[in-house]
Amino acid sequence: STWGHFSRLQMAEAVPTETFLGASMPKEVQRAGPLLKKIPAHAFQAVLQAVVLDVEVPPAIEAEAGHEAIAVVFTALQVIVGEAIRNQARPEDVVGVLNGMGLPPAYATTVGRVIHAKRRDLIAERLERRITYPYIRRLRWRVDVVISTSSMTRVLKPSLLVELTLSDGKRRVFEIAQEKFHALRYAAAMLLKNIETLNENQVMKSKMLTLQR
Repeated sequence: STWGHFSRLQMAEAVPTETFLGASMPKEVQRAGPLLKKIPAHAFQAVLQAVVLDVEVPPAIEAEAGHEAIAVVFTALQVIVGEAIRNQARPEDVVGVLNGMGLPPAYATTVGRVIHAKRRDLIAERLERRITYPYIRRLRWRVDVVISTSSMTRVLKPSLLVELTLSDGKRRVFEIAQEKFHALRYAAAMLLKNIETLNENQVMKSKMLTLQR
């Protein structure tokens, strides 16, 4: 019926479309909405530059627009840029979402251009800030063979002695039995095979191409 078709159409239109900001607008961005629409262009660019470079907003800009207002805008732009990088959003999608929020077209275009130009730097900065464990800087190994013990005159059982030098300067020395070494070798081979299979996946290829833009 016509009424049934209209109801289904209304329901379909009511379903929110998820963007790089998520299914619902972050509170920080919602709060900054009115300010983002009326902040002067030079102040907007100064705050955006401060977000990208991770520096403080110039005092003159804070004095002109107000410390609280600048803090709200700074937080909102930090969320927008951060989510765009984290979700690998395309610049045109970012511009479309910001235009939909009612931002001046020039502001939305500026954010899109900055994300496109600074994507690699922002990703590298995020990688540097993440919590990581020490990595292996040097590996040394040797094979020891137990010829005999106090209870057995002939053993001839090999074992692997490994010394790891980590990036934090610490050294770790441990022994691996022959059976455990074969299990480790098998697990490493399976891991490399799975990584190769994953790299051939079309979705992963698309993600890598997006990062290279």
